[in-house]
Amino acid sequence: MHRILPALMCLTIAGVALAAAPGPQVPITAPPPPPAGTVPPPPPAVTSPPPPPANGELVAVAVGDSCTFSVNGATKNTGTQLKLSVPPGAYTVVCKFVSDGLRRSRSVVVKAGEPAMAMFKHP
Repeated sequence: MHRILPALMCLTIAGVALAAAPGPQVPITAPPPPPAGTVPPPPPAVTSPPPPPANGELVAVAVGDSCTFSVNGATKNTGTQLKLSVPPGAYTVVCKFVSDGLRRSRSVVVKAGEPAMAMFKHP
C-alpha cells in the first residue's frame, strides 16, 4: 500500500511502515533465490521412546498330565500349557490335574512387557 504524505513517501510492507524522501521511483524487487543445488536441511526428526507395553504374559505349564487351568478363580482352558496377555499384577494360577483331580496352586507376579511362569508337575 502506498500513501503520499507531504514531502514523504510511505510504504508499508508486512505491517512495517517505511518512509523515504521524494525522489526518483525505483522498483522494489524480491531478493534473489538461493543458488541452485542448495536445499535447506530438513528439521531434525523428533523421536520419543516407545511407550512401555501395557500387558505382560502369564504362562502356565503342566508336566506329566493335562490340567484344567484357572486364573484368579476363572477357568481358562484344559491342556498342558496356558498363555495369556494380562495387565501387570499378582495372579493365582490353579492347575487341576485331569487324571486324578489333584489341585496345585502357584502365585505369580506379572510385570509389563515380561512373561511370568507357573510350572506344575504331576506326582
